Amino acid sequence: ITRPVKIFVVSGGAVDAIRTFPGRVDASQRAELAFRVSGKLQDMMVKEGDLVEKDQVLARLDPSDYALVLEDRQAKFDNSKRNFQRARDLVADGNISRLDFDRMEAEYRSAAAALSQAKKDLEYTVMKSPFRGRIAQRDVENFEEVMAKQTVLWLQNIDQLDVIINVPESIVRSVRGAVK
Repeated sequence: ITRPVKIFVVSGGAVDAIRTFPGRVDASQRAELAFRVSGKLQDMMVKEGDLVEKDQVLARLDPSDYALVLEDRQAKFDNSKRNFQRARDLVADGNISRLDFDRMEAEYRSAAAALSQAKKDLEYTVMKSPFRGRIAQRDVENFEEVMAKQTVLWLQNIDQLDVIINVPESIVRSVRGAVK
């Protein structure tokens, strides 16, 4: 892959005068990866230095607890949905009060939201790479308990790098006048 580079030729002074300046190379894009939920790390699929693709699965938490919560929320949702559907027919005939119907509708909507959250929490037990890059650092090992939002992996995009050089201001001023 060819990358454009801006080059400046600075002339003047002694031919053998060479200046060196401290600097560093950084990835232009990096991310601290963490799970959105807490749990026991079940499977770490990468190690430091591995090249990963976008959306590649990097690690998994034990999903057992989240699967049980999902099952419970599904049962509550199914029950509240049936009650709400029955109440809709009964309120139309005047067999239950509007207040009872509104309560059942609220329970149904609340159960739907809880079910949706339980599905998301189960999905959050799988960590995927947000972009193509290289694993720079791994902060945890398999079977460790990790907290929600605790950094697990450091990912760097190495397709584009930033080079940062510390040049004294006095030299920058003299170079500015020489570049045309």
